[in-house]
Amino acid sequence: PVAVATQPETSTSEHRCRICQRSFPGQQDLLVHFQGHRQGNQYRCDRCGHLTRTANKLVEHVRVHTGE
Repeated sequence: PVAVATQPETSTSEHRCRICQRSFPGQQDLLVHFQGHRQGNQYRCDRCGHLTRTANKLVEHVRVHTGE
């Protein structure tokens, strides 16, 4: 079985997610983001790989690509 991390790894100068490499301005922002990796039923954008926690948020995100 693959071990699932319970805490994100950070460096002193940057708060970067070790799963997707996305960086955040603060530790709390990273922790909120990291919870998304630990929760099931994530919705991924087919165009850029962006993850959302709900289908409605994915629909909102896709508008970035479609210009709606």
